[in-house]
Amino acid sequence: MYDNLIFDLYGTLVDIRTDEESEDVWSAFAAYLSRQGVNYAWEELREAYRETISRQEQEESRYEYPEIEIRDTFRLLCLQKGCDAGEEQIEAIARTFRRMSTRYVRLYLDTEQSLRRFKEAGKKLYLLSNAQTAFTIPEIEALGLDQYLDGVLISSECGCKKPDPAFMEQLLKRYGLDRTRCVMIGNDAQADIGIARRVGMDSAYLHTNLSSQLEKRPDSTYASMDGKLSELVLPLTR
Repeated sequence: MYDNLIFDLYGTLVDIRTDEESEDVWSAFAAYLSRQGVNYAWEELREAYRETISRQEQEESRYEYPEIEIRDTFRLLCLQKGCDAGEEQIEAIARTFRRMSTRYVRLYLDTEQSLRRFKEAGKKLYLLSNAQTAFTIPEIEALGLDQYLDGVLISSECGCKKPDPAFMEQLLKRYGLDRTRCVMIGNDAQADIGIARRVGMDSAYLHTNLSSQLEKRPDSTYASMDGKLSELVLPLTR
């Protein structure tokens, strides 16, 4: 039935916990930036980070659900302190912040086995993720997911995010996919199942530890309320 499986990442294939509120994180990050010639007190830095993102979100109005580019956030934070950082420095700053603010990032237990089974069944696997390229590409590679994926599209590249149908349309156009031969798989009823519904695509819902609480089963074509991707292998490969 399906040639192409389109996956969400965090909460679907990958279990993650981040902490962007911790004083320890911001103190360590402020110390790191100071060594780069960008001097903030940790509380000032945290507030400037929040305010900068808020301004970016207000300015990005081309889409119904706009997405910012986090590297621009760090570039603006550097400029506020008189540092005109280059691309390599900004990339290093972004990746350092991600490492410092991440408690853990790991595959769910049945992720790799399920992806292998999908590939063995001849399916093409794609990723459509509300995320930041500077954060997510290194994590995809570190977790070994890149070997299974035929294409990746991340919201920070596109200026929009799920459930904005424009995000899915960009994926379909980039890889030449027929939506009637695709299914969207994700753990977020609004973002993942919502975008599939809005573009006329089938969907599969996974209720994982990172899913929001639900009053009822989402309006998806398939569902695993136990959060097991392996339960969807058979119905999606028939």
